[in-house]
Amino acid sequence: MPKEAFYFSHDSNSRSDEKILKLRLKHGWEGYGIYWALIEMLRDSSTYELECDLDLIAFELRCDKDKIKSIIFDFNLFIISGSNFFSHSLKRRMELKEAKSEQARDAARTRWAKRKKSNSNADALQKQSNSNAIKEKKEKKENEIHSKNPNEQPPTIEQVKAYFQQRQVSAIEANAFFDFWGASNWCNDLGKNVNWQQKAISWISRMDKKQKEQLKDPYAHLRK
Repeated sequence: MPKEAFYFSHDSNSRSDEKILKLRLKHGWEGYGIYWALIEMLRDSSTYELECDLDLIAFELRCDKDKIKSIIFDFNLFIISGSNFFSHSLKRRMELKEAKSEQARDAARTRWAKRKKSNSNADALQKQSNSNAIKEKKEKKENEIHSKNPNEQPPTIEQVKAYFQQRQVSAIEANAFFDFWGASNWCNDLGKNVNWQQKAISWISRMDKKQKEQLKDPYAHLRK
């Protein structure tokens, strides 16, 4: 049986109540003790009521059945309901106690729900923070890679001419290369790890191939 089953409120001056005084006048302190024993038995009942089984109650309390009957029926201390009896005062006190207990449970559930929501929000914020941190780290790494790559930035015409000159290619081709890529694709390719020098090598290779084909057949371009 849980601990709270043994608890109920008890006025400290109940011995001076008019009905109790009448009880004590007839049955003395023994009657007073039996009365509280009956209250305790009612408290242990889930409905706070007991069946008026005088023989069983007398056996339980080890006292005279007629005295039990008198205490239950003669002093208006209990209410008779069919074959049962109960204490109106006890029921009222227990209903108040149960209401307070339910309020406490509701408050606890509300606190738990708020704490759970708070923890959930904290977890979501932590995940978002971690995600942002990973994204920022990735972007920082990409920026570092891009900043260390000199070929990322669009070249100047002077850089292109110098590069073509190193490979013994005329400035005319350098200008053609610069005009073609500079006018259309430098800006589009930025941010994609562009290597303009690789483009220049491809340009020069195609140019050399074209020139070799023209040497083999100088009139091929006229037949197209």
